[in-house]
Amino acid sequence: MNPLQQYIDDLESPEASTREAAAHAIHDLGDAARDAAPALFAAILRESDACPWVGTALTRVGPLAPDLDALESALQSDNSHVRFWAARTSVKLGPDAEPLIPILISLLCDPELPVRDSVVWALGVTGDPAIAQLINAARGNDVELRGRAVLALGRYPHNAATKLPVIIESLDDNDAEVRRLAALAICSLGQSAHVDSVTYDDNTFSMLLDAINRLADDDTIEVDAEWFGRIRDWFRPSA
Repeated sequence: MNPLQQYIDDLESPEASTREAAAHAIHDLGDAARDAAPALFAAILRESDACPWVGTALTRVGPLAPDLDALESALQSDNSHVRFWAARTSVKLGPDAEPLIPILISLLCDPELPVRDSVVWALGVTGDPAIAQLINAARGNDVELRGRAVLALGRYPHNAATKLPVIIESLDDNDAEVRRLAALAICSLGQSAHVDSVTYDDNTFSMLLDAINRLADDDTIEVDAEWFGRIRDWFRPSA
């Protein structure tokens, strides 16, 4: 029997250790194991516990656009480990993950931090369509989602000119947690300007500087004093 086929068959084993060993072997085959992607999706959808090698193998050999339906199902799994690996796998799709954006945005409120972080990563690499939908969520009626969407908007500096106005707008949200997350988003964009040498256009830089100065004077918005202090010092010479 073809070794790959044996590994694929082993993914259906009732023993978790056998499934994980097979997934490990598939992972090591890399691109040569692309034909195993459907079996890996089927395996991860059956999982009720942790599945580190099934998930890792899936992120390596998949996904492709035809896998979107399976990936959507995995993102909605009751198993947080499966949701995590599905979000990590979505990252590999880049802009092709656009059909998954509504589900990914809903998962910004996932109770598990690793899932939320992977979702933000996936949304970041999806690009402009994700930004537009995140902005809509940041202005929506769901308080928790508003805050999480604002935080996601500030995670990456790309297209800051589009994202920053809604983040600043959220500093006036009637919910204190949304205001706090908006402050974190501003700090994140400020850090990007320093650490990653991101060059903002003059208007964006001015908006960011005004927001930082506002946070320095507004004691109604909670900020991380140490982090904010470092960022304000970076911008102080430009003030």
